Amino acid sequence: MKGASVAGLYLLISLLFGSLLAGVLYDFLSYPFDRLLTRSVLLVMAVLLIPLSKMVSNETLGLVSEGTFLREFMRSFSIGLMILMIPVCAFLLIDLRALSLMPDIEPAHVLPYLFLGFFVAGLIALFEEVLFRGFLYGALKNRYGQLFSIFVSSALYSCAHFLKPLESAQYSPGWSTGFTYLSDAFGNALAVDQHWDARLSLMLLGSFFCLVRNHLGLFWCVGFHAAFVFGITLTRELTSVNLESDFLVLISSYNEFIGHFVSIWLALLIGFLSWRSRISLDLLKRFRMS
Repeated sequence: MKGASVAGLYLLISLLFGSLLAGVLYDFLSYPFDRLLTRSVLLVMAVLLIPLSKMVSNETLGLVSEGTFLREFMRSFSIGLMILMIPVCAFLLIDLRALSLMPDIEPAHVLPYLFLGFFVAGLIALFEEVLFRGFLYGALKNRYGQLFSIFVSSALYSCAHFLKPLESAQYSPGWSTGFTYLSDAFGNALAVDQHWDARLSLMLLGSFFCLVRNHLGLFWCVGFHAAFVFGITLTRELTSVNLESDFLVLISSYNEFIGHFVSIWLALLIGFLSWRSRISLDLLKRFRMS
């Protein structure tokens, strides 16, 4: 269970040093403290990924590649965008979302905006995949098996997206503020009756990424994840929700993209990967018996 223990220690250290960093930055920057706290903790977590990766085997992390990371990332990123095009095109066809060809971006800033979006999406994907499909899923799978590990890691992945306190919560600088913030955030994260359609989509997405890691490796998860983050951000920038649509129930108010339709699409993808896995095992058994 080393991977899970390391992940727990990683979280505690990130909260402590993130709180201290936010307290220092608060004296120099005119930003609300809760925003500084969130970004400081994420920054510390990103920096700690480097030494953290040395403490757990590559097999547990899933950092085993048959080719180069860049090649696998670009291939999976491209395929991920194609997968995402299914719900995007469906939303446009049923007039759930409408094209908005006048984004609030100057023409000269389009390429820098796309590059920055691509870079940020890659960082988010790398961070979340190493943490959830690397440390957490890898450690659980080694001890408890695949199905239980997929369920637990995906449920935690879904809850983590709601790990934030209520808007009315106020925080003051201090070394323990990060722990107070986390304690308040747990209540919101576990309130499964709120945005349950988005929570279901995120849980299915986590399960899909677990199966991708099993079949193709963690680097493919990073590429898929980055494509989804980049594509959804771009879709929300270039389209708007038709509030008069009869199909509003298909998307969640969480981010106006994931929801029932995306859940159905992910369930089909999970079914395909599971079916492919069984066929591969059957072929392997026949080969061994011949």
